[in-house]
Amino acid sequence: MSGPKGRRPCRGCRGEAEITSEQIERGVGALLRSGRPLVPEPLYAQRLAACAACPSLLGGHTCARCGCIVQISARLRERRCPNPGGGRWPA
Repeated sequence: MSGPKGRRPCRGCRGEAEITSEQIERGVGALLRSGRPLVPEPLYAQRLAACAACPSLLGGHTCARCGCIVQISARLRERRCPNPGGGRWPA
């Protein structure tokens, strides 16, 4: 099974798995209400920019390395970029 540009899909996804922007927005909203430690908005923007430039980003939202939705994971203070050899996110 191949993903975009012949790459394998992210871990745990079926080929027909899709996520909508509305689902992502609901997930981000739930995260914001959860009380979990989040990064400041400028750092979140830097993390998203790093993900946008990464060749492992699938569909504009899924990390092929770990399967996370980057718009959600990039907000979490405890998360790190899973890129092998060093993460792409600023410290």
